[in-house]
Amino acid sequence: MFSVSKSSEANVKAYIETQAEHHKKRDFAEELLALLRAHDIEYDKCFVLD
Repeated sequence: MFSVSKSSEANVKAYIETQAEHHKKRDFAEELLALLRAHDIEYDKCFVLD
């Protein structure tokens, strides 16, 4: 689970609004794995997106 600080709220809303355009460049799987890595969350590829 991730939370968003009040100061980042506008950026997160803008990201959500342009998500379809964003995912034309990077698909969901790439985005999820990047997010996990960015937050130092350990994962096993066997259980993620399989």
